[in-house]
Amino acid sequence: MFDILWRGLVIGAGATILMDLWAILLTRFGQAAPNWAPVGRWFWHLRRGKVFHESIADAEPYAQELALGWISHYAVGILYGVIFAIIMGSAWLAAPTFLPPGSSASSPSGQGGSYCSRASASAGPLPNIRPRTRSGASICWLTLFSRWGFMGRR
Repeated sequence: MFDILWRGLVIGAGATILMDLWAILLTRFGQAAPNWAPVGRWFWHLRRGKVFHESIADAEPYAQELALGWISHYAVGILYGVIFAIIMGSAWLAAPTFLPPGSSASSPSGQGGSYCSRASASAGPLPNIRPRTRSGASICWLTLFSRWGFMGRR
């Protein structure tokens, strides 16, 4: 279990770093840089039990909200990586594939279902899907890299 947790930690942190590097690259093409201060403000208000705000910009500011936002950004990324590693399991981490098991492209018969096609068929148009796509792609590539890269092949 420890192996799954530390791999999940590395996958989550690495995917978050890759997402941030991608955001830096996009700023060179005119896209605004992410602002993690509102996220920090939102997490700061959670300690008082305040989850919903009419506008987070109108909520009481916190002096260290930008730092808390960055910490929260990485904490959530790491949590996603750990959850991902637990769901996929040690067998998948030992021999990762780009597509999840059972997806139509990875199924020899072509009959398998795809996680993505089921979700997108019922979800309708999603606003700003780019961050989710970058994060998912980062997790997949970092998992493959962790298998054959700096963590050593088993």
